[in-house]
Amino acid sequence: MCHHRRNWFAIEASEAPDAYLRVVTEPAFLVPAGSIGKTATTEGTLEVTEISAETARHYAEDHRLGEAPEDQAPKKQIVLRAIGAEFI
Repeated sequence: MCHHRRNWFAIEASEAPDAYLRVVTEPAFLVPAGSIGKTATTEGTLEVTEISAETARHYAEDHRLGEAPEDQAPKKQIVLRAIGAEFI
């Protein structure tokens, strides 16, 4: 989850540890503190967004999501815009 603003979290695929889906929770709700490592069920809408290379680098280096890009080109990313989530 984003420790800075608690406005997103990532779901990791159990069969492919390097594969993840970023779940954006803002503006619907904040990710509860203590959610890291828990199982999550969420509902929302999938969308393709474009993020800057700087943001992709931040996700890779500070949140361990994916690999840091080698170039400065914007990156496409699939995200889930959540309307709710349950952490167990």
